[in-house]
Amino acid sequence: MVVEAEAAADAKADAKADAKADVDAGVDAGVEGQASHLREIEASGEVAPGALVDAWVRIGDAFFKATLYDEAIHAAKEAERLARGVGYTGGLIHALVLRAGVLETTGPFEESVRVSREALAHSRVVGMRGVESASRFILARALRRGGQSEEALQHLDAALHDLEGIDMPRERAFILGEIGDILQARGQLDDALRIQKEQLSIFERIGEDRARAMTLGRIANILQARGQLDDALHIRQQEQLPVFERLGDVRSLLVARTNLAQDLLTRNAPGDRNEAARLLRLAHAEAERLGLPEAEHIRQIQQSHNLPT
Repeated sequence: MVVEAEAAADAKADAKADAKADVDAGVDAGVEGQASHLREIEASGEVAPGALVDAWVRIGDAFFKATLYDEAIHAAKEAERLARGVGYTGGLIHALVLRAGVLETTGPFEESVRVSREALAHSRVVGMRGVESASRFILARALRRGGQSEEALQHLDAALHDLEGIDMPRERAFILGEIGDILQARGQLDDALRIQKEQLSIFERIGEDRARAMTLGRIANILQARGQLDDALHIRQQEQLPVFERLGDVRSLLVARTNLAQDLLTRNAPGDRNEAARLLRLAHAEAERLGLPEAEHIRQIQQSHNLPT
C-alpha cells in the first residue's frame, strides 16, 4: 500500500493530472465533460492516483455547487475508492466530507452522520486542526438536521477550538452560523442574534456575497421570532433574494422564497396571500425538480393555508 506521504507527493508532482483533466471547478455542463475525460485518463494509467483523487474531489465540489447531487455523490465515491486503494488519507477525508455534505443536503441524514463520523476519525489520525475542524462542522450539520442538537453543539464548540490561532475566518464564520441556529431553536434569541451579526461582519470583511446573504436570512429568522416582522421582510425582499437571483443559487433561492412566503402569510396584509402563493409555487417546483426534502415541507405549507399548488 502506498503511504500517505507518497500519495501526497504523487498528487503534487504529477502536474499533468490537472492539465490533462482540465479541472477548473466550473458549474456548467462542461463539468460533466471533464468527469468523462477524467475517466478516460484514469483508464489510461498515465496519472498518479493521488492526483486523480484530488481531481475527482474538485469535480464533485463543482457538481455539488451546481445542485447536480447524484453526480456529486458519484464523484465523491470515485475519489474515495481511489484514495482507499493507495492509502491517501488526506484525499479520503476530502472525499468523505464531500459525500457527507451532499447527503446532509439530500438525505438520508443518518448516512450523512455515519460518513461524517468516519471523516472525523481519519482527521484525528492525520492530526491537522483545520481538517479536523471541517470534519466536525460537517458532522455537526448532519447531527442537527437529524435532531441531535446537543451533540452537534459539542462538535461546533470543538471545531471553533480547533481553529484557534489559525487564519481561517470563513470556516470560523460558518461554525458561528450553525451555533446561532441552535441557540435560536432553543429560544436564546439575543445570543443567537449576537452570533449571527458576528458571522455577518466576517463575511462582509472577506467579501463572501452568497454566505452574507445566507446570514442575512438567519438574522431575518431571528427578527421574525422576536416579532420584528417588517424588518425581517425587508431583509428577505431587498437584501437576500436579489443576491441569490444574481448568483443563480437555485436551492438557496427556493429556501429564501419559502421563508419570505411564510412571513407574508403571517403579516397577511392586502396582496400578501397572493404573493406568498406565487413564491411557494416557484419554490416547490424547484425543490421537486432537484429531488430535495424541502418539497414536502413546502407542500404542507400550501395545504395548511389552502393555497393553490
